Amino acid sequence: MRADYRRIPIWETNRRIGALGKFVKLLSEYANLLQPSANHWTDEQTSDTQQEISSKRVGLNLECLAISRIVQGADISPVFNWTPPPIVGGYEHRVNLITDMFQLQKQGTGLDALFDVLIQAMGVYQHDVAAAWVRTLNPFFWVSLPIEWVSYLPFRIVGFLGGDVARASDSFFGRLLQGTLMLGQTILGYLAIAEKLGLLGSLRGYFLTVFRTVVGP
Repeated sequence: MRADYRRIPIWETNRRIGALGKFVKLLSEYANLLQPSANHWTDEQTSDTQQEISSKRVGLNLECLAISRIVQGADISPVFNWTPPPIVGGYEHRVNLITDMFQLQKQGTGLDALFDVLIQAMGVYQHDVAAAWVRTLNPFFWVSLPIEWVSYLPFRIVGFLGGDVARASDSFFGRLLQGTLMLGQTILGYLAIAEKLGLLGSLRGYFLTVFRTVVGP
């Protein structure tokens, strides 16, 4: 289960903003080193520049998977379908702008699209800072986290058995199952809190009164 930007506390929001900023800075430095070749992936740079390019490339590779998850957590997809030109031939396949960044030239896509996706994701998290503070200070937010974890447990089992977790969780029945489990766990959680506060008897009496009013004597 990927924690999206609406379900994380303020320190995680800030961490993701920082991680995106560092990645954009590293990518900019990498792109600038390629300027003599006008962003064509060639070996015409000097030996020192080549070593620096290799170092930047290693740094980008180390972070690209984590950054891809952060971008997807902002409800932004870095993936697009690419079809080779007819003269080249081949099948349509999916390309991830982040994890496949070093293959973008072969796909006919420059680094601009990658920068756009990264900056858009950073903007989503930056605009959510105020809401993240409200979530972090809200005790019910913390109650909901284990409830969500339990509701996603069937899909974790699907992944453990080798199934497609994303497809299962995004299907109609998957969403229905997850919603039902979350509703049940939420009700049980609030009832437990009400019992600890001594309010369970009052709630039971209130719902019985409403039920009798609706159904009749």
